[in-house]
Amino acid sequence: MPEDKVEAIEHVESSHHDVKVHQEAIEEFLRAEKEMTTWQAVKTHRRLLLFVNYLAVLPFICASNYGYDTVSNGSSIAMPAFIISFGAVDHATGSMYLPSIWTSLWTSMTNLGQALGSLIAGFLAERIGRRWTAVSLAMLSIVGTFILFFASTRGMLLVGKTMNGAVVGGLMAIGTTYAADIAPIKLRGALLQAIVFFGVAMQGVSLGIVRAFILDMRPLAWKIVFGIQWAFAGLVLIAVLLVPESPIFYVAHGKHDKAQSALRRLHGSADPYLHTRYQAIVHALDEERKQQSESASWTELFKGSNLKRTITIGFIMFSTSAIGVPFLTQNIYFLITVGLNVTSVFDIGIGGFFLGCFFVMLGWLSNERIGRRRLWFWGLIGNFLCMVTIGALGFSTKKASQLAIAVIMNVLISYGVYATVGVAWTICPEISSLRLRQYSQSVAFIVGAIGGWLFNFITPYMYNVDSGNLGAKTGFVYAGLTVVVTVISWFLVPETAGLSV
Repeated sequence: MPEDKVEAIEHVESSHHDVKVHQEAIEEFLRAEKEMTTWQAVKTHRRLLLFVNYLAVLPFICASNYGYDTVSNGSSIAMPAFIISFGAVDHATGSMYLPSIWTSLWTSMTNLGQALGSLIAGFLAERIGRRWTAVSLAMLSIVGTFILFFASTRGMLLVGKTMNGAVVGGLMAIGTTYAADIAPIKLRGALLQAIVFFGVAMQGVSLGIVRAFILDMRPLAWKIVFGIQWAFAGLVLIAVLLVPESPIFYVAHGKHDKAQSALRRLHGSADPYLHTRYQAIVHALDEERKQQSESASWTELFKGSNLKRTITIGFIMFSTSAIGVPFLTQNIYFLITVGLNVTSVFDIGIGGFFLGCFFVMLGWLSNERIGRRRLWFWGLIGNFLCMVTIGALGFSTKKASQLAIAVIMNVLISYGVYATVGVAWTICPEISSLRLRQYSQSVAFIVGAIGGWLFNFITPYMYNVDSGNLGAKTGFVYAGLTVVVTVISWFLVPETAGLSV
């Protein structure tokens, strides 16, 4: 923040902690924060940006858990040890395979679990707070991982995957809401993108762990892959001890002393504008209450101007699946079915995820200048071109074409992290009303999970040889859906960069 503006704002405040800052001072404070350069914002909020800071701990662990679970859930089914334990024998060839119905159920029910977890997290977070909801989900993760580790039947695996899916959905709803609640205006986009970074980085780590055990034929190989999720549950429990509750939650429930205490923990007791930050939250919530009902509720999401916000958020999250993310996340198993060597597939995939980390870091530097809406359309255009190319390469049976498909799919995963999925995770918390943000985020992940369930279930039936047998030509299907999403987005998706709440 420019030094003269900061000082001018601070002189408006009274030395008495309980004196209300005038609305004009609050508006000037928010305007000055918006006018910061990125580097000024980093210097001003350096406490929040330290590795051990309160902002980093809980949301980033939630994102890491999401990244690990989504990849381990999908890539573990390609492990020979897993296929030996849960596969069936093709009597014609004598080889083992996983029945399509179970591969579809394992992936799709995880998404339904995410929807359920997001729904439950939304209810709990508005009643007991973000922190204690995270504790509840961590305890559920311990139980779900126990079932996965000791699973001896396909049904037990399904139960464990569904439970851990609920944990993932709930924690992501909590993590993104918490980050949006306490992120500085100028850094909100970068910090929400950082959540994506941690998720993508852990996806690469997860794939590397599966790759390390790919040649191990013992059941212990896939058990270790699942058992690592116990560590994430423990990290969430530790994080809850370190972070304060969201100040917005406290203010919304009339706990003003606790809200100010949380702000002191977040910004440091030496921060000269603590009272201004607190009054800005109070003012924003009061303004929303004047326009809406006195207490936040699920039904408010579907009334007045909030209805369009809810539709937009749901559309964006559903679109991430409709444009082909489930097809890309199943690329390990898919590429093996088209004839690529299993270790080559994993090696290309690991490289792709870490390329995604580079794209996310690029976003930290460029997203505020480019804007969310424009970047979303760039992502859709790139997705369309890549899907058409993948579909066209499906007409060739050459090894070079198969390798090209593998590379393009993994590059598209990385690009999507920057320009489609990454934008979705950033823009949805910004579109929502401040008071209804937790409910909106729960709806976002519920709709996203339902979309993931639908497309994760039908995608194997598109490309598998025992069903649609489209192979790589499945790309044409998602190219067409991308066109539909692009047209609707033109009329529905707003620009949110620089919003104050």
